[in-house]
Formats: sequence, structure tokens, C-alpha cells
Amino acid sequence: MPRLGQTNDWDNDNWDSGNNDQNLGDKLQHSQEAARLAAFGGMDRVQSDGEAIEFLDDDNTSNTTNNVIDDEDEVFMESRRQFMGRVYNWMFGGLALTAAAAWFVSHSQEALQLLMPIMGQLLFVPLVLVIVMNLCMNKMSAAVMRFCFILYAAVTGITFAPICLAYKISSLASAFAVTSAMFAALSLYGHFTRRNLSGLGAFCLMGLVGVLLGSIINLFLGNPMVDFIVTCSGIIVFAGLTAYDTKKLKTIHKNLYAHGGNDEKTQKMAIRGALILYLDFINLFLKLLSRRRR
Repeated sequence: MPRLGQTNDWDNDNWDSGNNDQNLGDKLQHSQEAARLAAFGGMDRVQSDGEAIEFLDDDNTSNTTNNVIDDEDEVFMESRRQFMGRVYNWMFGGLALTAAAAWFVSHSQEALQLLMPIMGQLLFVPLVLVIVMNLCMNKMSAAVMRFCFILYAAVTGITFAPICLAYKISSLASAFAVTSAMFAALSLYGHFTRRNLSGLGAFCLMGLVGVLLGSIINLFLGNPMVDFIVTCSGIIVFAGLTAYDTKKLKTIHKNLYAHGGNDEKTQKMAIRGALILYLDFINLFLKLLSRRRR
């Protein structure tokens, strides 16, 4: 049975030991970056009883909404706590499912033999799921949204199996620990700051496009310095997105609350928010992991 960071019989016989793991790792990063880019704008508008609710940043939120909502109101604060609790519960549940799927596949000879030949195709599934959730969110039920998120986390875990085989367990653990600490600090900042982070969001969107294009171009160049610059830029971009997205989720809840959004729509937006933060965490983890020894 294969262990993390070590090869196995299947690996030696069927793995082109040169660069297959590196190529799949690069493609995994590109897939997750593209999914996060596709998710931009998906939280900006939702249909509520035939009316489109636009989710603006705090400084641009309508005066009507600001007049209706008292940020110190106990009912509103309790509603926000429940909403953000749902977001984080689903996000952490998704991460746990991803880790479990990656561990299972990387430790199963049969699973590796079945899935490795189609691993390249599986990398496109998360991107397709994000696009479908973006386009069909208003038509989907909360149950379907939950299913799509669970499927996304499971498939992502499967595609992480080569990463588990390529890196030592110490490298995986240290990257996860650093990612968790960074994510917690940045998400807390986004939750409690009173600053308008809309400029940060626009900067990170442009930065994400640059990171994705730069990493794709470097597939052909193979320049270590370009790779270092792209990786460091990616860490900055996804760190900024973590703070921005957390702040955005608070604004989303505020607008939903003001428009009397029902529980079904609130659940759907909580799943949507969980997916966004999940993508921020995964991409930050991959960027930090790429700087560690295999």
C-alpha cells in the first residue's frame, strides 16, 4: 500500500518518473485558479421572489438597506452569526472530504489504477461545476447546491492524490499548518475590518488573471525565476481574496436580510460562500506547497 511521499509498485511501473507528477500538479493549480476566476461575480446577484438583489460593497450599499439594518441589532447579529456559521461549517466539511478522498485514493492500489489514466480529465470537473453553479444558481434548490459542493470537494480530493504521492507528509503538514494560520488571520481581518475592501477585490481579480496567464506561459518557458514570481504573486492574491471574500459575505447577508431573503436562498448563498472560501484556501495551500521540498 502506497504511503504519502513515497512511490509504490503501480507508480514505478506506470508512472513516467520524470515529470508526470509535476505536470499534474501544475494542471491542478491551473484548474483551481481557473475555478476561482470563474467564481468571480457569482455572489453579486441573486433572484429573490422575482426581484434581482444586487450585493454591493458596504460603502456602496443602498441608503435604504443601511437605514433598514442596524448593525448592532441583536436579531440581525444572530442572523449573521448563523449565516457565517453555515459558511464555515460547509467550507471546513468540504476540506475534510477533500483530505479524506485524497488519502483514500493515494493509499489504494485499485483506486490509483482506475483513476490515474483519467486524472487529466477529472481536473476539468471542478471548473465545470463552478460554471454550472454560477449560471444555474437561481434555478437550483439548496439541496442541489449542497450536492454540487460535495461533488466538487470529492473530485478535488481525488485530483490531490498525485500530490500526496509526490510530497513528503512533513511538507504537506507544514503547508497545511501555514495555510490554516494565514487563512484564519485574514478571514478574521475581513470579518472585523470596517475598511472598504472593494479596491482590494478588483486588484486581486486582475492579479489572479495575471497569475493564471503567467503560470500557463511558464509551462512552455520552464523558467525557475518566473515560477517563483508567479507563486509569490499567487500567495499575495489569494491572501487578499480571503479577506475580501469574508467581508463580501457579510455584505451579502446584510442585503439578504434587508430584502427578507427566505431560508432557502440564505442556504444557497451560504453554500456559495463556502465554495468561494474553500477555493481561496485550496489555492493558497497549493501555492505554499509548491515552495516546499518533495
